[in-house]
Amino acid sequence: MSRYFLFDAMEAGNLLKEDQLNKVIKENIENVMGFNKYIQLAKASETLYQQYTAQRLQVENEKKEYLGLIEQKNKFQASHKMVQQLLQDALQYSVAGKELYDNLKAGLNQETTIKNKIEQTVATIDGIHKKEAIYREDIENFVKDIELNVCIPKIVEALKSEIHLILKAKNEQQQNNSTNLSREQIETISFAILNYLQQNKLVLGDVKLEQLVDHVWRTSQNLPIKDEYHFLEFSEVKALENLLNNRAANPFPMLNQQQVDLNLSLAQIPIFEAQAEQMKAQITGTDYAILKAYEDNEAGIKKLETQIAEAQGEITKIDKRLHQYDIQMSQEPDPRYEALGKLKAFFEEVANQLLKTKKQQIELKMKQDLNVNLAAYRDVIAKVELSENLSNLTFKIYHQAGNEIYLNQLNTASKQVVVQVLLKALHEFGDYDPPVMIDTVMGVLDETSRSTVLENYFPELSHQTILLSSDSEIRPQTDLSKIEPFISKVYTLERDRERQSTEVIIGYFGKTVNA
Repeated sequence: MSRYFLFDAMEAGNLLKEDQLNKVIKENIENVMGFNKYIQLAKASETLYQQYTAQRLQVENEKKEYLGLIEQKNKFQASHKMVQQLLQDALQYSVAGKELYDNLKAGLNQETTIKNKIEQTVATIDGIHKKEAIYREDIENFVKDIELNVCIPKIVEALKSEIHLILKAKNEQQQNNSTNLSREQIETISFAILNYLQQNKLVLGDVKLEQLVDHVWRTSQNLPIKDEYHFLEFSEVKALENLLNNRAANPFPMLNQQQVDLNLSLAQIPIFEAQAEQMKAQITGTDYAILKAYEDNEAGIKKLETQIAEAQGEITKIDKRLHQYDIQMSQEPDPRYEALGKLKAFFEEVANQLLKTKKQQIELKMKQDLNVNLAAYRDVIAKVELSENLSNLTFKIYHQAGNEIYLNQLNTASKQVVVQVLLKALHEFGDYDPPVMIDTVMGVLDETSRSTVLENYFPELSHQTILLSSDSEIRPQTDLSKIEPFISKVYTLERDRERQSTEVIIGYFGKTVNA
């Protein structure tokens, strides 16, 4: 049975941290919903496949290396599991200490504000000095390239029309030269035409090919165009064309504006330095060790997440190396070995397909229950979305306006309702129907949510639900009657302090229930 079917409602909100929530969904889907057997079969298939592969390696050194890689993978997997547990502990510490940290942090507001102002003032001064250095460098580059930045653009502007005329004349000269056919080309074409006319008796008399070629040659030649710029080399013409296409811009106006802004900023540096010294004198230097411990834990969470990613990366590398071995097969194929190689992926795909089949039922049930039980968003939940891959589970809620309702933005009471509705849906579509036991049943629910949960949630939760409640949670005078039709048995535990024992009494704080 999943441990989440015996839970404390006061802690339900903590389960909505992203890592915790995904873990809740994953554990329930794998264990309660019956997918765990397929995952175990996939792991067993992989183990058998690795062992069988090692046996089939003909060279003993390869076999030892292969088994060594498997041992390394097991070590990394053990380390990965250990670091995940450390991360879980760190996340729980973070949740437990958040309120204390926020309170202590509030006491640091004044000192932190002063320090931030000092840092901002120092950063402003440094920024002015950096602007000055950049300006000086820009001025130096401008002076070095003043011909390119100023002179050449002016020359181009003055000679633009003349350059256009030169390029136009050169293009026309080139086009005229390219349209004339050579004598050899004319002779080949004339021979083909004359031959065709003679074969089809379309020509009278004897026509000489040479006379025809001479006639076509004289009539096809274009009159030469006089080149007024024959003295220009090809490279010089290309240089003029590149000069015309130059798009250089004069940076001087921008540099001039930089100088004006910089002069204003430099004049303010003494004022900023005096302000920083005055603020430094106001810092008290109080010790906040608990804050540092909490912040160190937060930094440790990031470090542990990095270690998990690195361990996973090493496992992936080893898997690739394991699949690179050239296994010498016997002449006859071994169907058992081939089947083992396919079983892992098969069982994983079966688990994912089963998840896809049940996820629509879970999503629909959660949408219906949230629209009834989640007071803050009653009747406005449009969609609940659960991912389709067991290896990367995610859970999202969407408003009917189209936006996502982020879980971390819900208040504590709403978080409790979301977790309880989620667990109810997972419980309902599981392979078996275990009883559910809830401690501190009302947790942190407000009055509206209390009434909704009593009337709509507890009666439909399971075929057997055990509620551990005080008289301030399910109140005998007002609340008990709402769930009385669904109650089988009620008991009250009374503590005898002198005898150091607890007595079980039939009834609920003096109230009897007709089963």
